Amino acid sequence: MRMRNFSSGMLMLAVMWIGAAQATNTPQEEANKKLVRDFYTALDDAQVEGKIRDKITGIIEKYIAVDYIQHQEGGKQGRAGMLETVRSMPDTQPPPGVPNPMAQRATLVAIMAEGDRVIQVTSRTMPDPATGGTKPVYIWNMFRIEKGMLAEHWDSAMPSSMRQPSAPPPASNN
Repeated sequence: MRMRNFSSGMLMLAVMWIGAAQATNTPQEEANKKLVRDFYTALDDAQVEGKIRDKITGIIEKYIAVDYIQHQEGGKQGRAGMLETVRSMPDTQPPPGVPNPMAQRATLVAIMAEGDRVIQVTSRTMPDPATGGTKPVYIWNMFRIEKGMLAEHWDSAMPSSMRQPSAPPPASNN
């Protein structure tokens, strides 16, 4: 019995040690992940409330570096360029009966940090022109953080014309 308790105790210690070894983010990396999550929460809140145009200036000033670098094709550079891009987006509504993807919060699939970079994967339910229904679209965003601000951005979305995965990615533990 004593050996069994000892073995069980050792197993528990090993499991706890492995769990601690997997939690490898530094405090700065955790802060960087929080910055990205807070930015997207602010955007989602404003979009869901229908007040993105009213709130976008404050959101961008709070999170985006003045010399922000946008790697999206055709993307405008700097904080002013991002603000111009968002303000110029048309207010489009989907056809009746199709949910407005921007009136819902994005679902966090995963968020990872390494050094000054954070990658976030989200999904949104988007209209599917092929079926007239909807389907999930997965969106990848990567930021470089500098001095507590989002300084550089890369992104990609799996367009509705591309084959979607047969199953969603695994859920995040964050």
